[in-house]
Amino acid sequence: MKKINNKIFREYDIRGKYPEEVNAETFFVVGQAFARLLKKHSKKNTENALLKHPKTVAVSRDMRKESTELARAFVNGILSENLNVDYLGLTSSPLLFWTVSQHKYLGGAIITASHNVSGINGIKLCLPHVEPFDTQNLLQYTDETTVPKTRLRHLTGDYGVANPLNSISDYSMVIAKLQKKCYMAEYVEFVKSFFTSKQNVRVAIDAAWATASEEIPYIFNQTNVDFIPLCFGPTENFSDKDINPANKGALDDLIRTVKKFKTDIGIGFDGDADRIFFVDENGNIVDPEIISILIASTFLENNREKNKKIVLDSRAGWTSQEAITKLDGQIFISRSGHLNIKKEMLKQKAIFGAETSGHYFFNIGKKKQYIPSDNAMIAMIKILNIISASKLPFSKIIKKYKSYPKSGELNFKVSNPQKIIKKFIQHLPSCKSSSTFDGLSVEYDDWRINVRPSNTEDGVLRVNVEARTISTLKEKIKLVRTIVRS
Repeated sequence: MKKINNKIFREYDIRGKYPEEVNAETFFVVGQAFARLLKKHSKKNTENALLKHPKTVAVSRDMRKESTELARAFVNGILSENLNVDYLGLTSSPLLFWTVSQHKYLGGAIITASHNVSGINGIKLCLPHVEPFDTQNLLQYTDETTVPKTRLRHLTGDYGVANPLNSISDYSMVIAKLQKKCYMAEYVEFVKSFFTSKQNVRVAIDAAWATASEEIPYIFNQTNVDFIPLCFGPTENFSDKDINPANKGALDDLIRTVKKFKTDIGIGFDGDADRIFFVDENGNIVDPEIISILIASTFLENNREKNKKIVLDSRAGWTSQEAITKLDGQIFISRSGHLNIKKEMLKQKAIFGAETSGHYFFNIGKKKQYIPSDNAMIAMIKILNIISASKLPFSKIIKKYKSYPKSGELNFKVSNPQKIIKKFIQHLPSCKSSSTFDGLSVEYDDWRINVRPSNTEDGVLRVNVEARTISTLKEKIKLVRTIVRS
């Protein structure tokens, strides 16, 4: 096989072009590497002795056409290292992580490229108790020898054997160490336990032809939520749909539906249902920082243990920081990315975490166990509870929180993101404060900026600008474009 392109190993997941960079052969090797890492981790951690499944990895996939093929290869890489696999089929990332935490698996993996366009695929991985780790650490466990031809035929479906589990369509051959499991019903009950709302709520939901459409009907069954579905599937042919709700125009259909049917709120998910965006009853997209404030308030106003620790990412601006501080919240800033947010939450034992990209993090552990994980379904229910409990429309609920003018995330395709960041350092004048903690963050009295390379897309520079006034914002966005193009 060809040498694996090391750039597919990102900080907190694996991501690359299919089939040039990620394919059955590379995923078999990645499966082996992950199994080796898990076994070494297990030897070092005595807590693993308490796992319910100490030699089993939970694996699932998203709706992409090639995800089934990649799942086969990845699973067989794990099996070749004498670890077992419980295969969950098509799930969201939050369901996979919840399964690993609640059923105490040795580790977990979902074949997904999240919000990326068709033609990109990857894997999100976790250790026991959904412990995050730097995926680049897998490189030391890779063995790039040729995958046996018999195993390749096995993966591509050239032959199979009769067995009791041959109804599992994702596999042409099932090995004894492989089982199919389904935790959907149990997961739905867990998510529904966050409902406190009593009044009826009417919702429009855009599932992006993806994994959220598998869960939503069960979550809203026998509740007071009446929902209008958009792009429910899931389907492997989503090339005409932008599955990143943060992108301009991605929520246009949702906005039209909210206005047409006069719903109380609109909700949009990304490809693996770990990110969520909201639209008010007038069709206006709600700033994710406002959503962070609303959810944080449900903890800060009703926290008997007096824990007021909230983790925000480095892009969080004056909007959320000022409001959460007024609620007596204790803010801790993390680098962007779910890996980093979870690490900081673990360090601080925070009650809630949020990213401006639409990720919201909660403790999903049982009883005294602390396990931070992002979960868009819990975030959705938290917001629906707030709407249901109030007599005001959503736009009025959020009006009391001051939202400073901001650019949203500006994405620039560049050949060398780090080189452009150096340009920003050279061009920006002396300031109130600056940091290279996560890319480059610079703050002035009347505006602030964060510039950083994308962790999930090659050659993409992400820029976020916030200002005290709209005129200042426009001026600084113009400055940003000038610096990038210079």
